Amino acid sequence: MALIHTIVNYYDRHQILPERELRFMQYTLEALWNECIKTVLFGLYFGILGRLSQYVLVCCVLLPLRWFSGGMHCSSFRNCLIISFLYINALIWLPPLLPYTAIWIELVFIFCGAILSLPHIPCTPALREISNPTKISWLRRLFLFDVIFWFIVCIGFNTIFSLIHCILCTIISQQIQLLFSRKEVKI
Repeated sequence: MALIHTIVNYYDRHQILPERELRFMQYTLEALWNECIKTVLFGLYFGILGRLSQYVLVCCVLLPLRWFSGGMHCSSFRNCLIISFLYINALIWLPPLLPYTAIWIELVFIFCGAILSLPHIPCTPALREISNPTKISWLRRLFLFDVIFWFIVCIGFNTIFSLIHCILCTIISQQIQLLFSRKEVKI
């Protein structure tokens, strides 16, 4: 974090960027740093527990969905670490405990959830607010494309129920988060 503050202070001292851009740059650098720390810590944790492959799968599904749609944001790294830890644990440990339903029922549920989620995209923090209609339209399209991609993956691997269930639960959890999130939710 000291390096981030040094970079931001340098830009501020030399008046390279306006104040709002400096705050945005600091937010972005801190968010990237925090995500790297969380990814490594969670990777070690799930690797020790023998669930690294499930963790990687959840990340492959969830990260693009979050990039395109946004979601709930916490006010501190500690809160984000705790909430993310609980959330990722739930996505890894709960799907095998849930009853399996017909894949087509779950896929229809995901498709309907994607359509219902669209008006809530993007759900971003105030410092990274997106108001450009073209950008919003692209984010919504990318979100739908990503859901369709995983839809096709689930159809292609429909005999591997644990894989499909993990993917579907991850997508559904993100859609629920979008449906119940306001534009900015801080914990």
